[in-house]
Amino acid sequence: MSGAQRQRVKYAAKLFSNTMSAAIYRCGALDYLSEDMNWTECGEFFKLVNN
Repeated sequence: MSGAQRQRVKYAAKLFSNTMSAAIYRCGALDYLSEDMNWTECGEFFKLVNN
C-alpha cells in the first residue's frame, strides 16, 4: 500500500487517549474552558473512544 491507501492511527490513538481526556477535564475545572464549549461531553467522548 502507498499514498492514501495507508492509514496512520498512531496520531489518532495519541489524540483520543485517557491523558487527553484528563487534560480536558483539568482545563475545564480550572476555568480555562467555558461551559458553553461542552468540555464535559468532549472529555467523556475522548474517554469512551480510549476505552
